[in-house]
Amino acid sequence: MRDVDNGQGPAAVGHQTSWGHTGGSKHQRRSPRTWASVLGVATALTAVAVPGGPAWADEPITVPPVGLNSGVQQVDTDIDGGASMAVVSCPKATWCMAGAKGGTIVKYDAGKWYAASNVFTEAGDDVDGISCPTEKFCMAVSYDGGYSIYSGGHWSVPTNAGVPYMGSEGVSCPTTSDCLAEVGGGQVASWFKGTWSTVDTTTSLGQSTAPVSCMPGGPDFCMDVDNYDNDTHLTSGTWSTVETIPGSQKNQGAVSCWMAQPPPRHNLFSRGRPTCTVVDDGGYAFSWDGKDWAKYGNIDAAETDDDLAAVSCTFDFCATIDASDHILWGTGSTWTKAFAMHTGGNPTDISCASTTFCMVVTANDDAAIIDPEA
Repeated sequence: MRDVDNGQGPAAVGHQTSWGHTGGSKHQRRSPRTWASVLGVATALTAVAVPGGPAWADEPITVPPVGLNSGVQQVDTDIDGGASMAVVSCPKATWCMAGAKGGTIVKYDAGKWYAASNVFTEAGDDVDGISCPTEKFCMAVSYDGGYSIYSGGHWSVPTNAGVPYMGSEGVSCPTTSDCLAEVGGGQVASWFKGTWSTVDTTTSLGQSTAPVSCMPGGPDFCMDVDNYDNDTHLTSGTWSTVETIPGSQKNQGAVSCWMAQPPPRHNLFSRGRPTCTVVDDGGYAFSWDGKDWAKYGNIDAAETDDDLAAVSCTFDFCATIDASDHILWGTGSTWTKAFAMHTGGNPTDISCASTTFCMVVTANDDAAIIDPEA
């Protein structure tokens, strides 16, 4: 799952197991909007080796930059020794985690990719979802291998212990204490400080490749989508019944939920009005504001392969990728044309930490850094 829930949110103030009860120019650039910039939060990674779990290598992998193009700042090749990258999560513009088919996870820190950690390799499984609300905490899930937690500079030994259903397909962690995972072919489970519980979503959905996203800052606004044009969403403490997304043409590719605008300065912990953006494999985009759906039509109609594989939003700014190695970005109903990234591989996921930093990973083990405002 692509968790395109990528901000750095304030700590949760409460939890209940039911999950809901508790443009600028080259010369004049806007400041990138992130949780860190809004709240004035600065965090630092302490990479330490902890017994009992795999640790990062001491030396970063050297990967050469290649040609730049329309917002593409750098393309790094072979970031995981030739593995097929599947998912990525970037809580800030200098730090990301990316997971691959085969179970390895690589870290991007301050412009460098570090040697892979073999998280799910013993289980012989892929990394199907990864979510990092900060650079000090991540959760990764796999369909057969269970889940693993990144904390204190290392990944924990994967386990299925306590997970209500087998087969995790995606995960979204709005805080370091709360995560929501789609498991068991459409069921939903919540994780709170090490304890799993089931979530009543009224009716389970079908399978999805990128199914779930929660607005950063707390587990009270989330959306779950499937491969059959359906969604269910959590708002005001209640999960909706399963509905068909109005105007949807094909299978849903991904969903990303954020607040529509930054919080006011007099109340920085106010999370504001929520919004979710959904893309499908027919090139169509939709948004939901907590009440109504808006449909934007085929935003990738000019391309022969308009399968939109992933989407990531920061406030009202969103970016999406298609299967033809293109990236598009926009706000609401206004989207750019599709720009070629020249990564040389099929893009699989995107994570935007701000309006000036997006990371794209590909099935050919490449990673592209995008600045839409460049």
